[in-house]
Amino acid sequence: MTWEKIDFGEGEVWDFEENPEFVGEYVGKQENVGENNSTLYTFKDTEGEIVKVWGSAILDSRLSTAAVGDNYKIVFTGKGKTKSGRPVKLFDVWHEHKE
Repeated sequence: MTWEKIDFGEGEVWDFEENPEFVGEYVGKQENVGENNSTLYTFKDTEGEIVKVWGSAILDSRLSTAAVGDNYKIVFTGKGKTKSGRPVKLFDVWHEHKE
């Protein structure tokens, strides 16, 4: 058996509870990552650094048509609950087309 390390690539993962607002240029995404088979989005922040953002039901829905090269602002607005009572993080997402 050969072991291969799974790497999420360069960049830090953004912590929305520590820094609730993120602005960056969309670079791409990886699907089915980690033990929860989540989506991991990659952005370039305003300083040109690579930043990763873990997907969630809300973010996956709002970023489903994300276009490489466009700018996005993601704001963590707090925590809530689904209709079934499961905890969920709430986000607002803004999109800016590059012209």
